[in-house]
Amino acid sequence: MSQRQYSKICLLLALVFAVSACKITKDTGQKNENIPLQNGKLVFGLLPTDDNYEQEKHINGLVQYLSEKTGLEVTYRHEIDYYIIVEDMQTELIDISFTGPLAYIMAHDVAHAEVLVTTAHPDGKLNTYKSVFITHSDSKIKTLDQYIKQFDSLKTAFVDPFSVTGSVIPSAKLMEEGIRVGQGHPSAIFEGSHRQAIDSLIAKSVDVAAVSDMELEAMIQEKKIKRSDFRILWESNAIPPVPIFVRENMDKTLKTKLIDAFLSLPDEKPDIHKSFSEMWGKDLIFVKANNQMYEPIKEISKYIHHHKK
Repeated sequence: MSQRQYSKICLLLALVFAVSACKITKDTGQKNENIPLQNGKLVFGLLPTDDNYEQEKHINGLVQYLSEKTGLEVTYRHEIDYYIIVEDMQTELIDISFTGPLAYIMAHDVAHAEVLVTTAHPDGKLNTYKSVFITHSDSKIKTLDQYIKQFDSLKTAFVDPFSVTGSVIPSAKLMEEGIRVGQGHPSAIFEGSHRQAIDSLIAKSVDVAAVSDMELEAMIQEKKIKRSDFRILWESNAIPPVPIFVRENMDKTLKTKLIDAFLSLPDEKPDIHKSFSEMWGKDLIFVKANNQMYEPIKEISKYIHHHKK
């Protein structure tokens, strides 16, 4: 991530928390109107992944299905980073997206986004995940306390300043221990993706990595790493699953159609459902979501913002 992009993120964070602190009411003008779709198309905003071909394979079937369910042309565009997702939703260039919980919180506060659905297990339990600090299995670092004491002499791989599991929550944990990390910290390396951070750890380019346990498990199942390759030093509390959200001023009828489409996807198009939902885990369903589910992430972000002053 470039310094320019990082500066944008910091500015956006400041704006988010300024809005929250002042309890400013959302606009009652254009923001609450039913703004028409750009060129009559429903546009997904997607972040690039380690394998864009695989991502497109997952999304193509969903796009076709949503087109059938809404009667609209549905397309997608790859965005550069989380900031652009928020910015383009604010200016109605994109209509719907799925990113990490922090990006949704920002989109909600800045771009007036509204969460529609998220993922859960068949029993209805949310598909939560955790942030973990890991080290390689033969490391001399055996505990979190050892890691904290030696932090400045070690190299730690984080994911992205916007990543909840790969930066926000691990940074909050370090702050509790009196350590402030961020872009430019000599001991911190921002790899840009969970898998790159994990690869760097396994290759011993870094001493510790802060990543999602979901990505760890996925790489184990894909036989790209072994469970014996690493040791977990710490894990967070449960984190709410990835939200699928839209701009608030979207037509209410269209929002309802989209919610119904996701909820009925397993029954109507099981192959498409399996392909799309398995980006986040196996045997998942979609359930209705609300903003309250993501308030804990907002509180952690506010904590970090306050302690970076």
